[in-house]
Amino acid sequence: MFNADLTFAGLTLGLSATEDVLGAIRSEVEPFFRVGPNQAPSRVNLWLGSEGSAALAARCEGPGEPLAVDTSLYAHLASTGTRWGSPGADRWVVRVDATNTYAAFDRPAARIDLVQPDPELLVRDGVRLIKGLLTPGLEAEGAIQVHASGVTTPEGGVLLLGEMWHGKTTLLLDLLSEFDTRQLSCDTVVLRVEEDGCVSAHGWPSPFSVSHGTLADHPRLHFAIPPERRRLPYDTLWREGRKSVLRSSDVVARLGTTLEPSATRLAACVIARFAPGEETRLRRVQSVDELVGFLPRVYLGSRDPIYHNWHGYFTCDDDAIDRNMERVGAALFGQTPVYELVWAPSAVSLLKRVPELERAHRTLGPLLHARPPEEAPAGERNVR
Repeated sequence: MFNADLTFAGLTLGLSATEDVLGAIRSEVEPFFRVGPNQAPSRVNLWLGSEGSAALAARCEGPGEPLAVDTSLYAHLASTGTRWGSPGADRWVVRVDATNTYAAFDRPAARIDLVQPDPELLVRDGVRLIKGLLTPGLEAEGAIQVHASGVTTPEGGVLLLGEMWHGKTTLLLDLLSEFDTRQLSCDTVVLRVEEDGCVSAHGWPSPFSVSHGTLADHPRLHFAIPPERRRLPYDTLWREGRKSVLRSSDVVARLGTTLEPSATRLAACVIARFAPGEETRLRRVQSVDELVGFLPRVYLGSRDPIYHNWHGYFTCDDDAIDRNMERVGAALFGQTPVYELVWAPSAVSLLKRVPELERAHRTLGPLLHARPPEEAPAGERNVR
């Protein structure tokens, strides 16, 4: 077994696993989480192994308590589980039902054993547990996790805060392709107030989920549209809302930029609101209360249905989470210009929806013509 530290936004977890498993975990989470030599004190040590399932199963007496181990925007990616014992006790066990993976929690020893004979499933459930531990662990230290994309510029980080389907990914791709920027995060950001009072931003290793309509606007990303959908009308790609899931590293490479997954200084914060029925406008947010009042709408922490605290090892109560949002919001407003962007499709985007024009567009036309584009690389999958 090899020992390593996994560090993110100042919180360190200890990892013990085979070299192959550690390497696979590193490839899944870096550069957002840093995996390196075991040096710093850790809040908990996570042991990942292939042996011991029978011994853990023997500790699980009775039917146990059903729970949602992980949820997802996509139902087929969600998982259920069973728990024996209470998170309020010193020791308890959780089984992930879909994979038959066991997690044994030992609070006095500050240790969690994750056991799964299949190496690929061990890595998948290991990453699941690591993310699940970091979210409430960081909240207990005053951080918040929000629904946001972001970039870095020479002046600092720029956040795009917004609820689902308000165009954060579309705007992010515009920033990466049209501006001198690097990707901070594609979907989720952790914000925390540092000792000097400044807000730092840390990108989260989320899948880069992009609608086919957005992909059609970026010729260098046409490869990610499924072959059977490449000749559909532009308007259909937008209306149906189907998406492809890519890796951030692949997206930035195609767009000729790089990843910079953290920012110690923020240059601007933009609240994105997609509203085709309203006037497109950009305004400066004048009140800290407006920003703080908006943060619960983009909150993605441990009391959210997607990132809920299923394991119960780290805890942070609702009042503390509310205080975190108030503190981070006040610090962010005090140091960074905050804007609200209300936007709608551009004139060019609307013209591309005219059937008699779409095939004449210089970059959309080749996608719609009979000659099939290159196939998507292996490992990239498409979801609804």
